[in-house]
Amino acid sequence: MLKLGNVGDADPAAAEGLAEALRDTDALVRRDAVLAVAKLTKPSETILAQLRVMSESDRDALVRDHAKKATTHFGAAE
Repeated sequence: MLKLGNVGDADPAAAEGLAEALRDTDALVRRDAVLAVAKLTKPSETILAQLRVMSESDRDALVRDHAKKATTHFGAAE
């Protein structure tokens, strides 16, 4: 999962895979997906919107924390 963050900007399919992983039912997958997304140079607006939602309402506290840090990193925090 984390390796997809290294490839994401070069391959749109990798970024799409990360966007799907952000919505996974498994908190560990969501955590890794947020960390991988944080490696992207320019995530899509869809990914940024998902991170904002996750930062406020994800069931997992660590996912919320990672998502909040990622939105701040990208300047997408509301």
